[in-house]
Amino acid sequence: MKSILPLLLIGLPLLASALPIDIDFESWASSASEPQLKVLLNGEDGVAYYLRQSSDLSEWQLVWTDPVLGTGSEVSLDVPLEPFPEKQFFRMESAFERRARLFVENYRNQIRSGGPVALTINGVDLTSVIEITEDRQANQMVITANGIPNYRPTIIGFDVSSGWNAAINGGFQSLKFSAENEGANGQFNPNSIAEATEVFRIPLAPVYNASVTDTSLGTVGVAINGIPIYNPFEDPNETAAYGRIFSSCCGHPQRTGVYHYHKYPTCLRLLLGDSWKSEKEKCDELDDLIENNGHSPLLGFALDGWPVYGPVGRLSSDQGSKLLQSSYTGASDSAGNPSYVAGSGDLDECNGLISPTPEFPEGIYHYIMSIEADSDGKVLRYINPYFGYDVRNTLNKHGLLPTGWEADTAYADGLQNGFAVDGVFVPGTDSVDTFDAFIRSMQSVLSANGMSAVSSEFETMKIQYPFTIRQYRGDIATNTGGTDGGTGNENEGGADGDAGILSVSPSGANGNTVTEITISLDPNVTPPLPPSQINPTSVRIGSYVLQSVSRSNTTLTGTLSLPSLSTGSTEAIEVTFPRPTGESLVYRLTDAFSLIN
Repeated sequence: MKSILPLLLIGLPLLASALPIDIDFESWASSASEPQLKVLLNGEDGVAYYLRQSSDLSEWQLVWTDPVLGTGSEVSLDVPLEPFPEKQFFRMESAFERRARLFVENYRNQIRSGGPVALTINGVDLTSVIEITEDRQANQMVITANGIPNYRPTIIGFDVSSGWNAAINGGFQSLKFSAENEGANGQFNPNSIAEATEVFRIPLAPVYNASVTDTSLGTVGVAINGIPIYNPFEDPNETAAYGRIFSSCCGHPQRTGVYHYHKYPTCLRLLLGDSWKSEKEKCDELDDLIENNGHSPLLGFALDGWPVYGPVGRLSSDQGSKLLQSSYTGASDSAGNPSYVAGSGDLDECNGLISPTPEFPEGIYHYIMSIEADSDGKVLRYINPYFGYDVRNTLNKHGLLPTGWEADTAYADGLQNGFAVDGVFVPGTDSVDTFDAFIRSMQSVLSANGMSAVSSEFETMKIQYPFTIRQYRGDIATNTGGTDGGTGNENEGGADGDAGILSVSPSGANGNTVTEITISLDPNVTPPLPPSQINPTSVRIGSYVLQSVSRSNTTLTGTLSLPSLSTGSTEAIEVTFPRPTGESLVYRLTDAFSLIN
């Protein structure tokens, strides 16, 4: 199997044509030595990249070279493969080389660990591909990625690469897991990951402005694995996306299938590859960083050019490491988010600061994806009501995997109906209203039966507002974004705003009734309706899913079963169709149906 190494086009205008180099890493993986990079500096601007498979310098292979544009003597050196090369090497790099090398190092780390992982999406194997170029005219690093994460996204331990609801027959509601912790009646993410062309322009000479600029919906930066970083919100009303369904690495796909992050990716698989760790292990590693005066790794760059880091850092070069804390500690604003109180935490209104980092030891402004600290300054641990805990791998870590749980069907059945751990019965999700209540119940059972060490594995970190970048400190580059989306409202959908649904009959129903519903679709909607033989994957009125749905051209019929209602409400209608590419297409009509108590 061959992997694509991102080609660095150093010193050429952006419009210069070049193709990625196809390199057989499988042969290297089986050899004693691994491929290394060498940089040849010819004056200030001239750079050549080489690859080698041997310590014999005569076996170096020229990969790509740049004309000598600078002056001065020729300097030859090996690029260190350690995460944090010496500061002296930084002085020999241009701003582009210094940043591009970080992406190359991370990609090479993926190769070492057997990645990037190939994801099977709708029957097609797709792998993360990143290209890095320098636009000297605009003084920008240009990153082009295909939107495929380098790891396998999971929810509750189920692979959701090719559809977030296909793992257990349509969704996780049967396990009482849904958006906003609403149990069996909540919404779920119908979108699957899709390949996309994502282009990010990162200024190489970022500007520090005294005044800040609000970020817009969608892409605000790029992670080190080429995945977009979004701002914290899912709509123009600044509704935080925190309660939505995310994978174990805190990412999810939006309406067109673009996978992205809204918050600190706790698993760090974007750096470490497709390796699993329990929630306790993730927290312990951060506490170890603090105790050993370490620093969280670089996560990526914002569109204004400033780097983005995890939660552990330093206030200055003469201070120790700590969990850097947000200053959004005030009263809730109109959207329910805490307001900024200057000086109440370590970070400014952009959730950033100027201090040394391993990659920029001289000090640099950088954003922090922060988490909450406990009273002792270490990681605050709790049960996250919005997180799909991987019970299977956690029990397997302790040699307590229930019989048959290697199969997804047996695992799902056990979670729902209950299972035995070392002879002790654990009630399933059918016994509670929400998935987090099941986790708490399981913890109690395990602790009461001498398995506290297993119980503690589920305590996770608490992500801190503003989660990601809500305001820029610098000036963003123009012409940044994906050709397949990456901005705008991502609220579980496909068509923008109210589109695709003309009417519904009847327009309301009483509680504790069963009603036949007819929905008329718009034949002229954009994007167009799927062919008439394609049935929707789901039809929803508010949080209620229609059963026995059938389609005849532009007409849908289905059955709405309502429980007793304590209050009345007016709900939206959402119709979700599959696309051939694996994306989901959603049509909506808001305030269209009355639920009558």
